Amino acid sequence: MRRNGQGSEGGRSAAHRQWSGCGGTPVADVRPYVLALVRQQQFTEVWLDAGEEGPALAMLVNAEHAWLMYLRDHDGDPGFSSRNPHYAGPPDALMKFMLVNGQGDQYPVVWTLSLEQAVGACEYFVATQGSRSPDIVWHNDAAGDAT
Repeated sequence: MRRNGQGSEGGRSAAHRQWSGCGGTPVADVRPYVLALVRQQQFTEVWLDAGEEGPALAMLVNAEHAWLMYLRDHDGDPGFSSRNPHYAGPPDALMKFMLVNGQGDQYPVVWTLSLEQAVGACEYFVATQGSRSPDIVWHNDAAGDAT
């Protein structure tokens, strides 16, 4: 597994890490590395790639909350994104995330997970060399429904 790209654009507190070629990487290395990375700042962007053409998992972090996006390929796949069936707050609440390029995005809080859940999905992705974690509720973004 190769670890690439560290950065902060214009002093913003965002970082980007990309891990490519998950094969052969011990799963035990994922949790400590990701948690150390994301706890350094409020906003973090992490990408895991199972290969050049294969699936990818993105994790956007805001403190102890994360949003996941799973892409089956790199050719415009709308993919899947995380949902939190246990969220009980206001349905229209939004949470800010910062990308490494300085772009700020907002996603519904009901789409966010605890950092621990999201890191577990990262471990599963690495352990299976590119599969979606069955512990996450995934929404098929190709279906067009935002819920």
